Amino acid sequence: MEYIIKTFTCVVQHTHDADDIVRNATALLNGSSDAVNISHHDRLGVLDFPNTVIQNANVAATTSLSKAELLERATSSPSTLNAGEIDLLKRRYWLGLTREQMTPSFSSAAKRNLYSLSQEQLQQATDQLKKVRAMLYDVNEEDALWNAEMEDWRRMMDASKQRKKQEVESRLPTAQPWVKRLWDEDQAEKNWGYAVFRDPIAANEEYEVRKDAALMNAREAIGCGDTIGARWRLQYLDQPDNPLISQSQDNHTASERPQSTSSVNILAIGKDKIFSDGNTSRPKELLVDYNKIDQAETMSEDEDKRDKGKTSELEARFHVLRQHFRRVRDHTPARQSTALCPQTNRNELQDGILRNVFLVINQQCVDSLFSQTAIVDDMWVYAVDPDFTPPTDTAAVQTLSNQYRGYLRVRLQQLVNNFFDARRFHADELSMEALWRAAQVSRNQAFVSVKESEQHLWTFNRFVGSALRPEGVARPTVKLLY
Repeated sequence: MEYIIKTFTCVVQHTHDADDIVRNATALLNGSSDAVNISHHDRLGVLDFPNTVIQNANVAATTSLSKAELLERATSSPSTLNAGEIDLLKRRYWLGLTREQMTPSFSSAAKRNLYSLSQEQLQQATDQLKKVRAMLYDVNEEDALWNAEMEDWRRMMDASKQRKKQEVESRLPTAQPWVKRLWDEDQAEKNWGYAVFRDPIAANEEYEVRKDAALMNAREAIGCGDTIGARWRLQYLDQPDNPLISQSQDNHTASERPQSTSSVNILAIGKDKIFSDGNTSRPKELLVDYNKIDQAETMSEDEDKRDKGKTSELEARFHVLRQHFRRVRDHTPARQSTALCPQTNRNELQDGILRNVFLVINQQCVDSLFSQTAIVDDMWVYAVDPDFTPPTDTAAVQTLSNQYRGYLRVRLQQLVNNFFDARRFHADELSMEALWRAAQVSRNQAFVSVKESEQHLWTFNRFVGSALRPEGVARPTVKLLY
């Protein structure tokens, strides 16, 4: 309790000595003293109240009620208190003092000592002080002071909600239609976004800054505003402990170069005359270097094999992540996080995070962002269907070579527009396979939209891409400062 007591207003105002208060509080706590034997002056010190004359004067200056009537009202109906009455009780009857006069400065030894306490130590000291003060309060006083604090908090929250509502309602007329539905259903009390598995290569500051900037610009373009935009989340989940994941990450970061082949350089003229290398009598304009052709064909075959190998490896990794995501999803308790009790477990899905898709960010996704032109419409990530069941027999796998395989690419900025709309509000009529088919006709085979009019859109812009702004909403006019 000592560190808390040294920050009391009565100590800062030098009406009481901190050591005396500590001694009196300790005696009350251990039972060596009681409320009957403590002096009036010492009682005021433990409660951190001004003297009786100041209390009565401040009560009279604030309300027409007596102190006892004020305490009774605050206990029974705190919502009827006016702002002045709430402030008086919150300040423990101290009025006319600045913050500096009521509490030590942040640089003072008293504040440094208080902040050095752990959460457990602070809670223990607070509980002890509360127990001691309960012996000394007047009738209704303890409940009245607490209710005043809570009523003030409730009014601040109501005012904040009203400001947010006004901000949202001013933005909705020029926002994407699905944003209004998100507001109607959630009232900005839930998060909205995706669970993400991220390779270590993507966990770097430069990528995060540029990715977040692109998504922030996209949220502004769709018209969601600050209130709804503040609830956007990408929740990064821990990678499962699986050798396949580690091997896949290592392979994606290793450089791969085609091996050179050595063979005798055989040249041909027409169909029947063959010369070894070094013959100078052949017509050079008709020479065909079969070694280079064979080498090119071999390299092409090798590239195809490598691409198939990478695809197979990627899909095997996605299968492991699917299993892990389903375990996380199915074991996440059905509860909501709040401002006072947020969900912080990386192996539990936050409230509002989509359950029917998750994202994967690997080296390919990073490369799409760090292109030479840095065009936002060329940036994409993987979106994986957690409920897709990959085929097990070889024939079925070969049949699916050009079909939906449980994942697709999504243009980065469409994560906060068409793709989210499809997975949140239209999952029953638009399956992941339908979104994959729509993506095949778009640039980089990355999903843009299910609307044919938007699927081929691409714009040369580093900030706001295509298919984001609602119909009829023009790009903002930019004034050049020269």
